[in-house]
Amino acid sequence: FNYQLKRKLFSDFENMMITVPSNWMKDIVEHSFLKDTELKVVSNGIDLDVFYPRKQFDAINKYQIPNNKKVILGVASIWEERKGLCVFINLARELNENYVIVLVGLNRYQISQILPNMIGIERTENKEELAELYSRADVFLNPSEEESFSMVTIEAMACGTPAIVTNLYGMDEIITKEVGLIFEMDNDEMLAEKINLILNGEIKFDKNEISKYANKNYSEDLLINKLLKLYESIKK
Repeated sequence: FNYQLKRKLFSDFENMMITVPSNWMKDIVEHSFLKDTELKVVSNGIDLDVFYPRKQFDAINKYQIPNNKKVILGVASIWEERKGLCVFINLARELNENYVIVLVGLNRYQISQILPNMIGIERTENKEELAELYSRADVFLNPSEEESFSMVTIEAMACGTPAIVTNLYGMDEIITKEVGLIFEMDNDEMLAEKINLILNGEIKFDKNEISKYANKNYSEDLLINKLLKLYESIKK
């Protein structure tokens, strides 16, 4: 019923344009009942007045994140299997004492169940604190099995942190060789290899260049300007 209702409502619009945040989603829409609608890819944008490389790390002291260890960071509003929680747990079992995994967005029960080399942080609305965590991390990992567009990955990169993402759901579209690496979903060996390449210094990334890349491609201002231009083109 919902499907038929949505089909009817959307089909009744005239002069409609749909924007999607990735080419992956564009391909999905092109195989739906909206396939005859004009489609434009417009990436989501982030607030660059908040997400930028930080030099002060009050949040690091607050959450007792060791200064002498490499930090692998993951962020989600809700952690569940589709967001890749099991990937982080499996990874934690393989890491030595030189590494620590920090996960933001866990609930209290999940925090009570994580491994000793993991630090769990409940969901925070404090964006300044989140930017500090992004900036402190040595690598940002997003192993999600379901994304429309990964805002948290962009936020991390805006703070100068290299990212490792899966090759699914358009996340690989936001990664270039200058800002991060891509691994195949369910390939734990490849993931471990990619992490080691970064954390062992075999592949070096420039934090300033990563931040500049995010600034150039994913600012809120850029998003707004693109949407306004598309809107004006429809009006004409």
